[in-house]
Amino acid sequence: MTKLYKKYREPDSKLVVDTFLEDREKLCARFRDRAEDVHCGRNREVFLMRGYVVKIPLNHCGIADNDWEGSVSNCEDYPQSDWQVQYARTRMVYVNDIPVVFMERVEYVTGKEIVQRLGHEPNWTGCVDGGQVGFNRSGRLVAFDYGIR
Repeated sequence: MTKLYKKYREPDSKLVVDTFLEDREKLCARFRDRAEDVHCGRNREVFLMRGYVVKIPLNHCGIADNDWEGSVSNCEDYPQSDWQVQYARTRMVYVNDIPVVFMERVEYVTGKEIVQRLGHEPNWTGCVDGGQVGFNRSGRLVAFDYGIR
């Protein structure tokens, strides 16, 4: 568990929570104006930018999701596998102690489209919550939402 996650989990610290909310809203406003599209999930607000995605946590679970996604990523030359989850490339930065994930943009595809393009659907796609997989710009099949919460 990161120092940040502990910091924002303090239940008695209204000031810390208020500060987190203010900082998060400023971050969201910064990306909202430039985004091609914005999606709000259960734990994170996601900004679709040109060529990449920005994920900003909305709550404690979003902080944990960003901590995980920012730590687990496959490089472009990582060997393709039918059994091991392939992750989209990410980079995580802390802005005012808030973990912000920058992820390569991925084109969502269905299982049928995967079979049409690859000839089969790799086993690992069934392990990704909601089948949130797609192809990156180099044609590699990757998971694009693999937060732990």
